[in-house]
Amino acid sequence: MISAIVLAAGKSTRIGKENKMLMPFGASTILGTVVSALEQSLVDEVIIVTDDITISNNVSSSGKTKFVVNKDADKGMTTSIQCGVKASSTKSNGFMICLGDMPMLTKEDYNLLVNNYLDESNEVILIPKQPDRRGNPVIFSHHFLDQIMKLESMEGCKPILLSFPSYVKEVQVLNDHFFLDIDTKDEYRKALKDHSS
Repeated sequence: MISAIVLAAGKSTRIGKENKMLMPFGASTILGTVVSALEQSLVDEVIIVTDDITISNNVSSSGKTKFVVNKDADKGMTTSIQCGVKASSTKSNGFMICLGDMPMLTKEDYNLLVNNYLDESNEVILIPKQPDRRGNPVIFSHHFLDQIMKLESMEGCKPILLSFPSYVKEVQVLNDHFFLDIDTKDEYRKALKDHSS
């Protein structure tokens, strides 16, 4: 069982005063597009971590998805990852850490990672890769649950990648979807243009 942990908390100050996750994208919003792709993918559950539960009123979702509130979101990204992992099913054997501002990812993109993960052993960290960069989302096997929950650094799971390099499996990907998050208005406008073309 694979749990998708969608990080959708934070102030998004670089893009302006509006909530980035609820900005229009395609037929939905940025976050709504991410959730839709995940719900159609092979992941077993989708957990959206937010600092404002009212965001759930603006995102269409199915029984596969649940929203959880991270009251410590201001402390950093790691708290949201830990909140999502804690809320995941006890049957989960893999945690796909997803960014809520990557609406270019399709169900096929997510499935590529899931299928590669299912081909691996239980002790693996799976990362999408192009020759000069690593992308998102990243899948951590249940083997790393304790390491995730014990993280004190607020920069996410990078310390785990550095501590366990031999467990990292890189999946070569052909498109840029795994590297395109939206942090600025210019990135938002470019994503809208690329999505509609």
